[in-house]
Amino acid sequence: MFKKFFYSFLIFVMMGTFGVSADEFNLEKVDPDFMGTYVQVNFIWQLNQTLSFDKALNSSVQKYPILILKEDICYSNSGFHDGFAVRSKDFARWNFIKRGDERIIIDEDGVSHKRISKDYEEGYKALEAYVLKCVFQDAIHLENIRLYDNEVYIDDEKFTVDMDVSFCEGDNVALWLVGSGRRCALCIEGIAAKLYDCKRGKWAMTIEKADTVYKTIPYFYWNDKNYPNVKAWGLSKDEYRFLRNMIYAKHGYIFKSEELNRTFGKFDWYKQNPSYTDSLLSKEEKEIIERIKKRESE
Repeated sequence: MFKKFFYSFLIFVMMGTFGVSADEFNLEKVDPDFMGTYVQVNFIWQLNQTLSFDKALNSSVQKYPILILKEDICYSNSGFHDGFAVRSKDFARWNFIKRGDERIIIDEDGVSHKRISKDYEEGYKALEAYVLKCVFQDAIHLENIRLYDNEVYIDDEKFTVDMDVSFCEGDNVALWLVGSGRRCALCIEGIAAKLYDCKRGKWAMTIEKADTVYKTIPYFYWNDKNYPNVKAWGLSKDEYRFLRNMIYAKHGYIFKSEELNRTFGKFDWYKQNPSYTDSLLSKEEKEIIERIKKRESE
């Protein structure tokens, strides 16, 4: 509701201050099949590679970090704190591409934008949900992690994404999260993630990542979507042990160690298989087990 009011007010101010007419922003012949929320293709690639909203935003985003295309107007936002409407003369230079279910917009500067949601009323929520789903892609299978649209619950504590990172300072931050009376910096370290507390920065309005850890998520990310090519480098011996045993757990191995049974019992994909044998392991899985064993012995 606030953003709808804000954009209407913004256009009103621009019209009054700069002598811009409403026709400058009114769009004609918008194909309903292309309405929705878009982000830059390079941003999506960077986000999937780095799992960091900060890095993806700062390394790839150009004029339009987000496009919210409606029936007669298109909104964007510079740095997610300065909203504006796209001028109709710029919109007229855009190209629209259909690839099966995909919808692509190529703007006047040749930058490609991919639709992430057909929802154009709650475009920012759609982007927040998209970012959370990407960053929490492995952790979502833990029993203490739940995603609901643009909200993430960690140990039943609700957090939302702060996309206006212009005044946030900290190294290797994946996401800035806001909870009830608490702001945290989510950092991925090894296959774990840590929620660091935040503190007031040196300059007015700035927020910094503090040194204190509020919460740790031990098994957060290991590149499961490319399994069995999991993230198996630069880890602690405990993390290597987890990854090695995870391969057996993927096939339902029942561990003699109660600690490991409890650990994998926290994942929704772990189903104990009394009939397990090593013959269930693929060649690739056996090879990565051997590679991990070598890392453990180093």
